[in-house]
This record gives sequence, structure tokens and C-alpha cells, in this order.
Amino acid sequence: MEKSINKNLGFTLIELIIYMILVVVITTIFIAFTADVMKSMSKELAVKEVHQNTRLVSNRIAQEIKTARSITSVAIDQITIVNKDNITVNISYNSTDKTVYFDNGSGPVAMSNNKVVINSLEFEHLSTNVIEIVMDVEQSTTPHNGVSSYQIQLINTVALRKPLY
Repeated sequence: MEKSINKNLGFTLIELIIYMILVVVITTIFIAFTADVMKSMSKELAVKEVHQNTRLVSNRIAQEIKTARSITSVAIDQITIVNKDNITVNISYNSTDKTVYFDNGSGPVAMSNNKVVINSLEFEHLSTNVIEIVMDVEQSTTPHNGVSSYQIQLINTVALRKPLY
């Protein structure tokens, strides 16, 4: 009896090379896709942080102005008001540390966190009891991996409300 010998027990060298090329191509595509997703996530986090801090500072300033009894003084980088409780409140921009400070007599408190830089804050007295606020904000961390820095400018006009009581 003859025993048949199977000569196709393994892969040929050509088959192995083709397999390895396919694995390298698929892995390269996967790594490029993953890097792109991470870059997009990093950019989206920066955008969210800038928007949240800008909204927080803007809303706080607007609320203080809207509910104030009177506006005492307006300078390019600060506003002083008397709030509904007859407390003098000063909101000012420090160009040295690029931070907005809120001071109601108990000492200045920074209104934003260290993840953003407020490049400018300007107040303009448009008319009686109407203030325009212009604020430029950007992320404070240095972008990496090719992610560009994100910056936003907000222009807001606020008017004092007439007291209801």
C-alpha cells in the first residue's frame, strides 16, 4: 500500500509575505484613524472649556449688571456697580495675569479657571444704564500633536433692569 504524502502542510513564502503586508497596512490605517480621533477629541475638549468659561464669566457679569441698583463707574477694563443689597461690586480685568476679578468687598476672586486665558475684557458705556462687554478668550494650554489653539470673542450688551419693588 502506498501512503500519500501531503506536500501542502504549510504556507509558502509568498503567502506569508502577502499576509504580513496586509497586516501592516490594516494596522497603519487603524493607528492613523485612532490618532485622528484623539486629535479631534482634544480639539473638542479645548472648545468646550473655552465656551464654558466664556459663558460663565459673561453670564456672571451680565447678571450683576442687570440686577444692580446703579452703575457707579465704567472704565475700559473695569466696572463698579452698586448691587441690590447696596454693596459696591467691582469687576475688573488684570492684563498682567489675564484674569477677570470679582470683588464685592471681601477681596477679589478670579472668575475663570486656569485652563483659559482672557486676552481682553472691555466695558463701554453705550447709553444710560446700557453697557457693552467685549471679551476675547482662548485656551491656556499649549496645543500639541498638531491641534491648533482655540479662541473666541464675545460681544454682549447688557441693560440695568428697573427695580420691581
